[in-house]
Amino acid sequence: GFSSMNEGAREWSQAQAGWADFGDARRGARFGRMLHRIAEHPAGRVTQVFDKGPERDCAYDWLEGSVQPSAIVEALRQGTLGVASGAERFFVAIDGTSLSLVDRRKAKGLGSVGARKLPTRGIQCVTSLALSEEGVPLGLMGLRAWARGPRSKAQRFVRRREGSTEMQHYRLAIEEVCTAANAGG
Repeated sequence: GFSSMNEGAREWSQAQAGWADFGDARRGARFGRMLHRIAEHPAGRVTQVFDKGPERDCAYDWLEGSVQPSAIVEALRQGTLGVASGAERFFVAIDGTSLSLVDRRKAKGLGSVGARKLPTRGIQCVTSLALSEEGVPLGLMGLRAWARGPRSKAQRFVRRREGSTEMQHYRLAIEEVCTAANAGG
């Protein structure tokens, strides 16, 4: 029932937050509470997950940089490795997507999304998700995000040879996961 789901969300969020090193124990505790709330109410918008004023304000503070995104990803990666440590093996699915964001003045440092001739702006993302042998998600192993720059004038084969295509982000994601998994055991 719901109580066992809620307990599972609490255990997961506490396990993930236990790996957080944000320089202040209060930030780690807040991280755990936020993860618990996200697990209970997954949604696409902050206002759908955090419906109370102070809780929502705190979530926006996090999104605006009170904690570095790389520290959050590292905490989640270490938590995932902790969960996966009992398994003989696990798999990592690596996938890319884009997030479109409103940037009418082109002042947010975003890049083109989709066809470059379209006005859509946003960021590109590559996510690495650990899965058990049965396909059960174990957690996040990595997240890379970038804004596309202007279209290169170099021919595609030259960009490929130089390693300056978007595939470099996938290669770096794979290297990051391998390094973390090897260091974790």
